[in-house]
Amino acid sequence: MGNIGPNRRQVLTSALFTAASLGIPVSRVSAQIKPGTKSSSEGSIGFLKYLEGGYNDQAGLAFEVAAGQLGLKGLTANGKGDANTQIRSFNEMLIRGVTGVGINPVDGINIASLARAAKDANAYLVGSWSVPPWFTPWAANENYTYLTPDDYTGVYKVTEVLAQALNGKGVIVRARGSQGNTTDINRGEAHDRVIKKYPELHIAGELYTNWTPEEGYRVTTSLLTRFPDATAVIAADDHIATGVVAAIKSIGKKPGRDVLVIGANGNDDAVQRVRDGSQLATSSTIPSYIGYAMAAHIYDRVHGWVPESGERMLAWEPIVVTRDNVDKYIAHFLGQLAEKHFDARLMSRVISPNDWKSQVKLYPIDPETQWAGCAKPSGFDYPDGYKSALADGAFDKAAALYAEHAGPNILARDL
Repeated sequence: MGNIGPNRRQVLTSALFTAASLGIPVSRVSAQIKPGTKSSSEGSIGFLKYLEGGYNDQAGLAFEVAAGQLGLKGLTANGKGDANTQIRSFNEMLIRGVTGVGINPVDGINIASLARAAKDANAYLVGSWSVPPWFTPWAANENYTYLTPDDYTGVYKVTEVLAQALNGKGVIVRARGSQGNTTDINRGEAHDRVIKKYPELHIAGELYTNWTPEEGYRVTTSLLTRFPDATAVIAADDHIATGVVAAIKSIGKKPGRDVLVIGANGNDDAVQRVRDGSQLATSSTIPSYIGYAMAAHIYDRVHGWVPESGERMLAWEPIVVTRDNVDKYIAHFLGQLAEKHFDARLMSRVISPNDWKSQVKLYPIDPETQWAGCAKPSGFDYPDGYKSALADGAFDKAAALYAEHAGPNILARDL
């Protein structure tokens, strides 16, 4: 990842890998990172992908672009779907002196340790996606914030599109994500809630993947062999949907006509499939927005802005992409460079203190919706900080503030 001397780098990454493998808290190993240490990456911020490709690449590119708009250098690293690899990259970024890191975690169970390590290094951590259910920023520390798509709402809406297209009846099979993954549980709950509304619509079978097209192909082939009368496949995300569409074609059927497909995330290739008709719809979590939002948030924290309690857990509303709006979506997000998707300087609370704009519909997260379908641990109670914010009306205040500062809403205008 750059100019770290090879001997020191090898020793540190080896130690971090061993620590992660043995379950040693990351913050214990990161004690060797001295706050305020000068490095080759001063003025840099980092983004850690879950995997290479699709959504993660789009978010990573946007993060780099937004960092540039803010006068910073954006660094990205691929977690390769492996928690140890991601932890090594995280610590290496801190060693290089980044002032903040955004992360799409491979294993959200590490978030609390990563937040401690970030604070020890005088850096900030912004999490997204699969943190442990019911884990809020108040269970970590003041240097940690959670910014994520309102996945439940978006997936609910795209599943409703499928139910309507099927006229409320038929056999569905489902290609899920990875078993036990918070995002998969959340999306599955949204699918189920819609399907329960239609007595003649049911999921006949499902299999888990590891969020890859290859696994999507494999499980779809198996499911459609077992349930040849299925007229729809629900894919947990658009990576999986790539394999789903290929599998449908491989058995001599036409996706979009014989078997309908929906996905989620809004990967570029999925959006193109919506336009060509091989995928019915996707719930786009607006991949580039996560990069912009994380970069702007880190910039503001480094420059002295402190979020109010109601702003520490925020979500944005996804866009359901169908044949009706796909051309406009493509024109804005695929037909323009990432530099044109949003304006990081206008997003910044420091650079634009009075007229900042989130540029999407952004609002505080309701944990009861965010983690619908996820069981609460025995004896669970919200942290005192969260309960105080709720009692003080902090989330209502934040909702009103972000509603006031939502525009110019590029999405509403174009879509």
